[in-house]
Amino acid sequence: MNSKAIGLRFGVLLAGILCAASFTACGGEKTGEAGDAKSLAAAVAENLDKIESFSGGMAMDFGASASYEESGMEANIDIAMGILTMMFNRQIMQYLGTDALSVYGVIVNISTFVQCCAYSVGQAAQPIISANYGAQKYDRIRGTLKYSLAATTFFALLWTALALACPTMFIYIFMDPTATVLQIAPVIIRCFGLSSLLLPLNIFSTYYFQSLMKPRSAFFISVARGLVLSGILMYLLPAGFSGNAIWFAMTVTELAVAVYVTRKMIKNTKQLDTKLD
Repeated sequence: MNSKAIGLRFGVLLAGILCAASFTACGGEKTGEAGDAKSLAAAVAENLDKIESFSGGMAMDFGASASYEESGMEANIDIAMGILTMMFNRQIMQYLGTDALSVYGVIVNISTFVQCCAYSVGQAAQPIISANYGAQKYDRIRGTLKYSLAATTFFALLWTALALACPTMFIYIFMDPTATVLQIAPVIIRCFGLSSLLLPLNIFSTYYFQSLMKPRSAFFISVARGLVLSGILMYLLPAGFSGNAIWFAMTVTELAVAVYVTRKMIKNTKQLDTKLD
């Protein structure tokens, strides 16, 4: 088994451990929930077997390699999201209490929808970009990039507008709110929702850089926005300002990552123009 397969196998195992820990922390010792935890453990074991089988029989051509890199990157993103969510839970409980935590639960669900929209753009564009990169059809890559950026911009504006215009709509969709939750939810969702303006671009960029054989850039973006930078800001902002500053942690993170993404994307696209000439 090569190092990539070992890394992905370890990542899935770590995700299973973290999920099992979450079951225990939330009272998973109850009979019904214990059954869910056992089902989760069985699913993790099954996935480990599939990964081992997949890595053993994988053809080492460009398309298979790109697919494998994509799977590994998504596993890294999912693991980072799980760790980040637990860190957020602890910080919110420390500074703001259970009502704010219940609003954050709604935000996590909304954020999942936003990220899935970004994933859809990246997964649709990646095989087109990677195939044309291998065929040296760089003009087609530019065309695909243009449409992909248009799609990410649409999703960014859509979800940001919804968060700013009708935050209580999301609350009623996911829960039966109390008066206190209704009072604090609009400000929280609007502050956190600003991160949706740049989130689709940052997630799409990881697929773009993978397609151009730039795995280091893709990995740096995923880890920075998914765990490192966001985790640091999650602790610094409430400690330096107030508890409510934690809601801007992801917005500041996405902004900082977007600056890096923009610079790298312009640089790599200019390199494609040079090859065209």
